[in-house]
Amino acid sequence: MAVNDHATLAPSGAHIWAPDDGCRASVAMQRAYPSPEDSPEAREGTAAHWYVSELLSGCDVQVGAVAPNGHPIDAEMVDAAQGILIDIRDTMRANPGGVLYVERKVFMAHHVHEGCFGTPDAVYIDVANRRVFVWDFKYGHRFVDALGNWQLLLYLIGVLEGAGFYANVPAHDPRTFNGWSCYVSIAQPRNYHAVGPIREWHLAGEQVAERIPQLRQAAHEAMQPDAPYRTGDHCRDCSGRHACPALQRAGALAMDVSMQAQPVDLPPHAVGLELRQIDEALKRLEARKTGLEEQALGLLRGGTLVPFFSAEPTSGQERWAIPTDQVVALGKIFDVDLRKPATLTPNQARKAGVPDVAMEGMSERPRGALRLVRVKDDAAKLAFE
Repeated sequence: MAVNDHATLAPSGAHIWAPDDGCRASVAMQRAYPSPEDSPEAREGTAAHWYVSELLSGCDVQVGAVAPNGHPIDAEMVDAAQGILIDIRDTMRANPGGVLYVERKVFMAHHVHEGCFGTPDAVYIDVANRRVFVWDFKYGHRFVDALGNWQLLLYLIGVLEGAGFYANVPAHDPRTFNGWSCYVSIAQPRNYHAVGPIREWHLAGEQVAERIPQLRQAAHEAMQPDAPYRTGDHCRDCSGRHACPALQRAGALAMDVSMQAQPVDLPPHAVGLELRQIDEALKRLEARKTGLEEQALGLLRGGTLVPFFSAEPTSGQERWAIPTDQVVALGKIFDVDLRKPATLTPNQARKAGVPDVAMEGMSERPRGALRLVRVKDDAAKLAFE
């Protein structure tokens, strides 16, 4: 079966289209308006994933190496990767005899839909003890929980469906999952949460099978030409939200509600009810706002003026502009160890004792991502007259 690089029903978007209160129409919307892959955040995340996969595959990648997408590997990526690498190593030691798969595509065609497939960052299968472990590395800052995670659940289904261990049971028979212990983990080093950077969800194979009917039904509904729209918290992750008619209506309604006068003295029930309504309205407005911001930035990048707004670059993270061996040599002059290898940033080097004057011309601060800036209405009016 020939497969495109991008799944129609991508597991990474399952938290939008799969839940009972999810948006089935988001599948078509995101296909029509795909996320830009050349944004600074996307390029950074892709490079960080590549670094992790290279280390898991046994390759030695140093700070300063360039990922296939052209983004350099920096010290923060090296530090961020340690958690998932250690967790995978410890899991393999505790479960000897298994097989580790890195960036291997899995398919959910039998149990969910032929258009549903994806690529887990790492999978470890211990057949003898019927255990499977799945990891997903998240380089973003917004909290992602492992518990009830639809993306990880689909990965599990794909792994068990395609494991090839069942000579006498058809692949589409959920009985294939019986007796398995499943462990799925989110590794998110740049989200500082009380639970920690590694968050795990443990469930039995039978529990995985129980969720298949819902996923199959959701996938079927999402592929219909009249798939229903539904707004919610998931809107902020939908790349088509700027063009979504349901979110546009919800945003307009939220603005209307925000402008309505209310009695000052509300009874407790009314206070709670209005607070809940406002909270939900703000979420819809934020999703609508961020979607329009991305659209506006895209227009500005292409040279199209957007009334009342301009795009300005942010300041990127300072980094070394010289090779690693020169960084280490610079540190030795001032009795500062800048190895590991050269994982100390220029700012950390200053704090460790390397004077600014000695570092002149040895570091750089690249331009960061573009940000949308509102200009004065008068200036905007003059620009478009």
